[in-house]
Amino acid sequence: MSVVSAPTRYLEPLDSATALTLMARERLGRLAFCLHNTPHIELVNFVLVDGDPVFRIGVGAKLMAVGRGGPFALQCDHINPDTRTGWTATITGPARTLRPAEVAELPELPEPWAPGERARVIRLTNRQVFARMLSADE
Repeated sequence: MSVVSAPTRYLEPLDSATALTLMARERLGRLAFCLHNTPHIELVNFVLVDGDPVFRIGVGAKLMAVGRGGPFALQCDHINPDTRTGWTATITGPARTLRPAEVAELPELPEPWAPGERARVIRLTNRQVFARMLSADE
């Protein structure tokens, strides 16, 4: 009778450049912000522009939070449930509404998946990146 040993697992930090490269491949993330002293987390479609997440919003909680100038975080990941491996990365910093001239200069705009008008384009200024990789021996 042979015994199959479980793979050795590793949880390692990723440097900012690697994290941003991985995040640039994704289009969906979780945006975290505070409103009325309560944390909110909402899905947003985003693109990275020079390391800063850019996303579109309509009128609602996210717009109120941007107007109040509170901190924001955008987190995304890519997980393989079969191998139990993957990565997660979070960018934190302030967010602001871009002026029309700034929007016109963007190389790419995110395409929202959800219905509804999302006329405002928001840029989260990358102040810090935290990322980790979960891997395993085969």
